[in-house]
Amino acid sequence: MWEPLCGSFVLRPPPREPPRAVLHFLGGAFVGAAPHVTYPRLLSLLADSGFIVVATPYELDFDYLKLCDQVLGSFDGAHAALRVEYGELPTVGVGHSCGALLHVLLCSLFVDERQRSSPPPVANVLVSFNNKRASDAIPLFGSIVSPAASSLLQLEHAPLLAPWLQALASARVRLDATAAPAGGAAPLTRDLAALASQLLPMLDQILPVLRQIDAGQTEFEPAPEHTHSAASQLYRAARTLVLRFEDDGLDESLLLPPLLQRSGDVQMHTLRGTHLTPLAPALPAMPMGGAEERAQIDAAARTLDAVTAAAMREFTDSAQLIVAFLCESVAAPDSTGREAAAADEPEEAARAETEPRPE
Repeated sequence: MWEPLCGSFVLRPPPREPPRAVLHFLGGAFVGAAPHVTYPRLLSLLADSGFIVVATPYELDFDYLKLCDQVLGSFDGAHAALRVEYGELPTVGVGHSCGALLHVLLCSLFVDERQRSSPPPVANVLVSFNNKRASDAIPLFGSIVSPAASSLLQLEHAPLLAPWLQALASARVRLDATAAPAGGAAPLTRDLAALASQLLPMLDQILPVLRQIDAGQTEFEPAPEHTHSAASQLYRAARTLVLRFEDDGLDESLLLPPLLQRSGDVQMHTLRGTHLTPLAPALPAMPMGGAEERAQIDAAARTLDAVTAAAMREFTDSAQLIVAFLCESVAAPDSTGREAAAADEPEEAARAETEPRPE
């Protein structure tokens, strides 16, 4: 069950054993505005594997450092509350696409204690890293999108559209009322309304982006070369998994290993899949009153899984790799210490045999 906390959404692991770590998740552009809805399978799997998942939503902005400030402020608050409940736990980061870029910036430029109250991550998983310029990331940005922004914003105040905009605002209010537990709607209707309401933040960010373009903003900041320079000199995570997919034209993950190698262990993996593989859908759990409704939902889920069997295999491969890497990265200190001591014993014995004995 997702819980809102300090502007983020928290999914707790099963209570059968202590959590492994606090996991900070950042999704891709636009879908990252509702990560608990758009990445349901991946985040549920991470929570089931023993991680306290803190998914921080954000609205796309041309200023990446501003986004870093916002998501870090939310995560710091959530982390402080969780620390009171669970005590000190290691922190790990997982980011997809633009979220991977934000984690690189957070782990390079936001690691000082004066900038954050939460500890920097001991490990990061960077999936489908993307740091393209706006002109490369958005098709026809310079020739069509940028010039059209002003015209689109003018429509916002067009008299003919005013009744439609008012109707949309009223519909949104009714949607929120229907989704409310005290709204009196049937369980299925209420849960579908709640799901639709949670997806609305993805649409809410379109107008602010258009306003930035209309004001003359044409490129993301910092520029890619500045991000690369900062990462190569300042990136701090001791372990990093860079994951890319074979059929992904947006991916720029190949840039990362040379940039991050000074920080520690950097692993690179290429798997089958596309840029959208981490977004594998899942039907939400909906409390139904009757057995017939539950059977219909179960049948729909089986049909969805059958149709997308290949995509689900690709998702499963990537998700299992992510979980295994993170579990290895936050192995229990006592266990790690015992293993290291056991590994050192043969070496110490060998040194003792070769050292000259006092006469």
